[in-house]
Amino acid sequence: MPVVSWTQIDINPLPAPLPVDIIVPWWRLVDTIRGATHLMINATGNWTALPGLLAPCDPDGLAGLVLPADRVVLPDAPPGALIGRIGGSSASLKAEGAFVIGSGCVVTVPAGSIGPLFFSFNITARPVHVTTIAIEVSRATPSL
Repeated sequence: MPVVSWTQIDINPLPAPLPVDIIVPWWRLVDTIRGATHLMINATGNWTALPGLLAPCDPDGLAGLVLPADRVVLPDAPPGALIGRIGGSSASLKAEGAFVIGSGCVVTVPAGSIGPLFFSFNITARPVHVTTIAIEVSRATPSL
């Protein structure tokens, strides 16, 4: 039976000082993911996507709110939810390879993947007004 050991990864500084308006599509959280088979990501925080129009939310987003597919990055996740992606560019508007982080997730790193880990919010409009945010990332390589 495989044994999984999680090792916390140092992350890049989060937006500061808070509160802050994030205008970039993707924020680089880790410069390079290499040699991991899985990532465990846990998050807390509070932000408002579309300030003045939507209620504040946490990493799990605004469950029950449905927006048109062109207004969110991942149509199968609540608006405002924390999302992630390995590889690509901080300026890309594409959702290719994106996954839902929410308040916590474990994702499989695609085989042979080397690249940055980005986070974003499941809404295409900017800015997103961030009041608080904390994210922890751990890596694992199961061994026998």
